[in-house]
Amino acid sequence: MAVVAVEQIIDEDSLLRRVHPSQVIDDKNLGARRPSSGAFTDTELSADSELLLVKYGLDLSFCLKGYAGYAVVRFAVKFARSNGMVVSHTPKEDNPAHTDVIGKKSKALQRQFAAMSEWAHEEPKKT
Repeated sequence: MAVVAVEQIIDEDSLLRRVHPSQVIDDKNLGARRPSSGAFTDTELSADSELLLVKYGLDLSFCLKGYAGYAVVRFAVKFARSNGMVVSHTPKEDNPAHTDVIGKKSKALQRQFAAMSEWAHEEPKKT
């Protein structure tokens, strides 16, 4: 797959982020599993634009290729930008939808990302 041209990421788009199994926690207050704030610490947070995945004929399974056991969360571009993050399309040779969420994420903001993200793909809990 060749690198594609950089495109504008619009506020109405959603981003998909893989979550390592160790970053999925049981939240007793919610009575449900959720991503930990640790899934949102990177200054250059890697994600995939959902609209660009569709444009290039890809889907959620593309995000998980080679990442057995991982979960995927969805969060709004608008949320990231409203919290001072720069959202940039950074296509890779093997991923035309690759996007970075750039900016320092305080502990409080990491918790907000975790709280507002929704599951796009949740792995069953290991017993």
